[in-house]
Amino acid sequence: MYPSLPAGRVGLPRQSIVLLDQIRSLDGERVAGYLGSLDQRDLERIRAGVRRLLQL
Repeated sequence: MYPSLPAGRVGLPRQSIVLLDQIRSLDGERVAGYLGSLDQRDLERIRAGVRRLLQL
């Protein structure tokens, strides 16, 4: 259920997981900058997980 992101691949220093069941909205002013970026493959895995979670 939680897609994993290997260390270094998305610009993060450690392996990370995407907590799909903890989606939150943020005020743009609270975001100081980018930590990394997703490639198309990882983004699609996350989108598919959200669709599964929301049963869409």
